Amino acid sequence: AAPAVAAHLLVFHALHLHTQQGRTGAAVARCVGYVAVAAATTAVSFGPVAAAGQLTNMFARLFPFGRGLSHAYWAPNFWALYNTADKVAAALGKKMGADVAAPAGYLAGGMAGHGGTGAQTHAVLPTVIPAAA
Repeated sequence: AAPAVAAHLLVFHALHLHTQQGRTGAAVARCVGYVAVAAATTAVSFGPVAAAGQLTNMFARLFPFGRGLSHAYWAPNFWALYNTADKVAAALGKKMGADVAAPAGYLAGGMAGHGGTGAQTHAVLPTVIPAAA
């Protein structure tokens, strides 16, 4: 919901009204104000975690690469589509005669791991790994 609210604020409360009235400076000031409020809210939210030295631990919980991103909380729909696109690309590649190095049983459905919660490997698209690895 946050991206939709941000888009609404920027379009209807910052850019649209002020640029129609020829007040580009006011539109830029309103956008900068929105960014400042978002940055301050983020700093207040993450500040105590960072002060406790637990920022890395928090990011490991937000982005659980070990469990498989399709079962994470923050963007499972994107990763499910990413995994599906990889399987479709692998199937099309095999059908067209390309040498696709897919793991055994990769195109049979489901995901790698225990109960669908393990790390996903990809045959065509790049396998996503944590930046800290």
